[in-house]
Amino acid sequence: CSALPEITLPSTLTSIGSYAFYDCYNLTEIEIPASVKYVGSNAFKNTSWFYYNTDEEMIIGDGVLIKVTAPTSKIVLSENVKSFAGGAFDSANIESIKLSSAVTDIPEYAFSGCVDLKEVTGGNIKSVGKRAFNGCFKITSFNASDATVDAEAYINSSLAKDAQ
Repeated sequence: CSALPEITLPSTLTSIGSYAFYDCYNLTEIEIPASVKYVGSNAFKNTSWFYYNTDEEMIIGDGVLIKVTAPTSKIVLSENVKSFAGGAFDSANIESIKLSSAVTDIPEYAFSGCVDLKEVTGGNIKSVGKRAFNGCFKITSFNASDATVDAEAYINSSLAKDAQ
C-alpha cells in the first residue's frame, strides 16, 4: 500500500489490527473514528502520518495512545489516555512513566527496547502482554500483582528474575 495517500475509516470500526498500515509510506491523512478502542502493535509505523506527527501524545479513536513525543524522560500520561497500542513506547528514551487511571492493560511489546526505563506507576493494571518489558534492563518498579501476566512479559528485563 505504499502509494495510498489517505484513508477514511468507517464510523463503526472498533479496532485496528497489528501492522494494518505498516510501511504505507505515503499515507499522510487518516480519518479515524472515535469508536476505535483498540490498536494493535505498530499499526501505523513507517507511514508519513505517524512519523511526522510531533504531538506530545498522539491519541486516536476513543483515547488510544499510539505514540509519545515527550520533551522529557519522565512521562505523565494525561487522563485522556484510556489505553495504548503495543509499541507505543518502542525504544523510547524514557526513565519513568505514570499511567492514567483508565489504563488497565500493558499490551505486547509496549515498552520493548526502553533500556532506560526504571519505573512504571499508576493505572489499574489487569493484564500484561507478551514481551511488554523486553529489553528493560533497569526497571525496578512496576506493580502488577493483581494482573494476568503473559509468561513472556518480562523476558530480557530486570523483572524476569522476580517473575519466576
